[in-house]
Amino acid sequence: MIPYIAYKHYQKKKQQAASMAEASANSSLIDFTDSNGSLTSSPQVSLLFNEREAFSLKGVAAKRILEGEESAEEWYVNGKLSIIEKAHGIMIEWEPVEEDGWVLTNGDDTADATLSTSPTVTGDAAARTPPRNSVGGTKLQFSVDIKDLRSFQCVEPKKGKGCAWIRFISKDGTNYIPLYFRHGGISSFVEHLQRYATLKRSARESNLVLFTDERIEALEQSVSILNLNSDFFSVSFMHLS
Repeated sequence: MIPYIAYKHYQKKKQQAASMAEASANSSLIDFTDSNGSLTSSPQVSLLFNEREAFSLKGVAAKRILEGEESAEEWYVNGKLSIIEKAHGIMIEWEPVEEDGWVLTNGDDTADATLSTSPTVTGDAAARTPPRNSVGGTKLQFSVDIKDLRSFQCVEPKKGKGCAWIRFISKDGTNYIPLYFRHGGISSFVEHLQRYATLKRSARESNLVLFTDERIEALEQSVSILNLNSDFFSVSFMHLS
């Protein structure tokens, strides 16, 4: 009789454990779905999907111009540029990185502007030097889906003439902050970006790269061919008449 009692006790405990596991699973599903069975925006939903950082590059500085009383100063915020695969799309992200602080230059709005680590300043210079993040390092941070981008400027000056930089332009006309590749790496970034998007250099502007939709491009080519054929047949009929 003792073995049988032990067996029944074990079976009861097993059933209780299974019931608790099922209730926990159902509770999780309720948290993730609404009354219509659709996924909600609960923070726990992100646990169901894996995000993968396909590319990252440090030493990519964001540029911001500060208007002063007498002149404008150009500030560069060091950061990291990333391409991240997410459940809802492929994102390009830039965020400030606390490495070498702010970088100040008196150069003009070109790639010739000199980038250097900000020195330690005292006295009057310290009084007019913004503290960390006072020039909006966090505000400069952005994350954009490549599906929302129309193009980007890509400037690669000659060696010794400054560092390469890019500026993304969204489909609604929004211009993102210019990003300067202080230690190189722009070619690697574009190479990785081409794995997720079809890029085409603009025929009008050599420094402009377009995000193109292969289906739309194929359709435009078909329409162009039809127009050429229509013109050809029109000319042929004119000669016959």
